[in-house]
Formats: sequence, structure tokens, C-alpha cells
Amino acid sequence: MVVRVVTGLVLAPLVIWLVLFSPQWAGLLFFGLIAWLGTDELLRMWPENGRLGRLLGCFGAALVAVWPAIDATTLLAIFALVPVLLLAASLLDADDLDVAVKRATSSVLAIGYVGLMCATLVAIWQLDGPIVPAGAPQPAAAGIGLGSYTFGRGAVMFLLVAVFCGDTGAYFTGRTLGRHKLFAAVSPKKTVEGAIGGLVASTFGGWAAALVVLPALGHVEALAIGGLCGLVGQIGDLTESLFKRAHNTKDSGRLLPGHGGVLDRLDGVLFAAPVLYAWLVLLRVG
Repeated sequence: MVVRVVTGLVLAPLVIWLVLFSPQWAGLLFFGLIAWLGTDELLRMWPENGRLGRLLGCFGAALVAVWPAIDATTLLAIFALVPVLLLAASLLDADDLDVAVKRATSSVLAIGYVGLMCATLVAIWQLDGPIVPAGAPQPAAAGIGLGSYTFGRGAVMFLLVAVFCGDTGAYFTGRTLGRHKLFAAVSPKKTVEGAIGGLVASTFGGWAAALVVLPALGHVEALAIGGLCGLVGQIGDLTESLFKRAHNTKDSGRLLPGHGGVLDRLDGVLFAAPVLYAWLVLLRVG
């Protein structure tokens, strides 16, 4: 537990700077790296994926992840070509059909699971304007005394806090009050009580984060979005546990001491990002 806390304290300032204040190129490099590392961890769960297959999958996922920064014409070409290249590469193993199919399906899964979900995170990060009801005054860019940043950057930080608070709340509530298994076949240690505690922590953690980094959100909306992100984040956590359980893997990687791999830390964030993006786009003015 101590190692987990120390790792979080060391990484937190860097993540805050990258999300809120970094130049465009540094932020995109950060999200692309997340997609690359997460995809590599996912594909390693399938032993059929060799080095070339993982390399192609990681490159494709990273490319898709940063697509919101690319023009629409290039975007269409990327979405069309990446699956084509990955599926075509599976023909290299046509002598063993079982291996070929597993490589093809796992690579394309990685693009949708890690690459596309990470792309919605980038899309949120790039939102310029505030999200307010039609006709309401447009507030200035948010800031916390260290500098200014766009609404989108604040929204990503809000998302991270809401999901991470949910993870922490679920962990401690489950350890102290957990009695009833939530989904034993997928994750034996998770409990219903832990899930409820995590949902409460996400709801109020998101609300508190909005007060600091996303003041354009109202109290009720911040509570609602925080709870929704926490709920979907728990589904993301269970989904990754499903893959790990199926492949007898405890952690997706060892990059983050006390936390496991990139997917272990960001599985909930990746799932919640499309939901948050859909919410914001539906409410966005202009």
C-alpha cells in the first residue's frame, strides 16, 4: 500500500502538468504513449501475438488515439487503413488458422478498446469552449492559480479525479465493509459494498474536483457526471479483469509500482471517457 501511495504522489504533479498546462505536442505525446503502452499490455495477454503483431497494434492504437488533432480527411484514412493493415498481417500466420484468427481479433480489439477510447480522451482535452446552457454567459477559461487552461483540459482532470476517487473508495470500503461478492467469476475480491462506496466517492470526488478545475459546471451537473463516470469506470475495471482472468494474468504490466500496468490504472478512465465526451458534446453550445 505504501508503494502504491508513493507512486501516486510522485506521478501526480507530472500528470497535472501534462493535462492542464503542457504544450499541445507534449499532451498528445502523453496520450499517444498511454495508447501504445496500454495496447502492448493488452496484446501480451494473447501469447499468439508476436513482436511484429504487437508493434503494429501499438502503432495503430497510438495513431488512432491522437486523431482528434488531425484533420477529418486524414482521420478517415487512418480509421480505414489501420484495421486493414492489422487484418492483412494476420495472413502471415495462415498456416495456423487458430493463431491467425486470435492475432487478428486481439489486434483489432486493441484498436477499439485502447486506441478509440483514448481518442475520446484526447477529444475532450481539445475542447476549447465552456459547456453552458444556451443563452447563458460564457465564462472565461478556468484556472487554479497556477495558470489558465481550456475547459477540455479541466474536464479531463475532472474525469481522472472522479474515476480515481472511485477506485480508492471501492478499495477501502470493500476491505472494511465488503461482504457480498459483486462479480466473483471475473474479480473475486470485488464486493457490492465496495462498488457502492466507490460510486459515492466518484460522485463527491468529481463534485469537489469541479469546484477547483471545472467551475463552469453547476453543482448538480458535477455530481451527476461524477457519479456516471464512476459507474462506467467500474464497468471498465471489471472488463479488464475479465481479460486478465481469462488469460490467468494478475496485472496487465509492472510499469507502475503498486498499481500494475497502464491498463490497470486507466481501465476505468478509458471506459468513462466516451461517456463524458458524449455528455459534453450533447450539451455544448455552438
